Amino acid sequence: MDRSTAVTRVQRDLGFKTTLSTEIVDALKDSQSELEKDNFLPWFLQSEVTSAATVDGEERVALPTGFLREWTDDGLWYYDGTAAVDERWTLLVKDDIEFLRGLYPGEGKPVAYALDPSYFRIFPTPDEAYTLKMIFYKADTVLSSDVENKWLEHAHELMIGEAGMKIAGPVRDEPAMEIFQSMSNRGRARLIKATEARMEEQRRYVMGGED
Repeated sequence: MDRSTAVTRVQRDLGFKTTLSTEIVDALKDSQSELEKDNFLPWFLQSEVTSAATVDGEERVALPTGFLREWTDDGLWYYDGTAAVDERWTLLVKDDIEFLRGLYPGEGKPVAYALDPSYFRIFPTPDEAYTLKMIFYKADTVLSSDVENKWLEHAHELMIGEAGMKIAGPVRDEPAMEIFQSMSNRGRARLIKATEARMEEQRRYVMGGED
């Protein structure tokens, strides 16, 4: 579903209005921004494996563009393509900046990291350029043009419901508010269920541990 279709759906449930297009677009953008700040983030915001490089003598590595949060099932890895195949990936330990700075003084290969609002901070301080890799939750394309982003592709009911409530409230349309609230609730429940189902796929659960 592209942006213009989403706008039309909101207008329809407001009584087949043909106005408020600009306001509805703004509401869709605001809704996406708010959803991407939720504690729950959906499966489709997981990025591909993304690489970054350290700088000699600098502990900071800028967060990737669109970084929202670390992926629950993964972390930050040091990748050495010249090492033996079974030694190329090293998962870095995560802890507080002050603790790691005291534990790993000096320079060397990455062992651990801390996360602040703008940077990964690597410890010990890298003594050359090292490759780091990770999967993370990434902000989706903003609906600044008439496109279909991942939110409208996979969770259009939630997006339309959230945006519709932002419009129905100010225009004092109580019946439409109820419609959009119900739509939002259904969409959120479906999205959570779909995300949980994907997380459970292919996992083996062994009672008492593996033999």
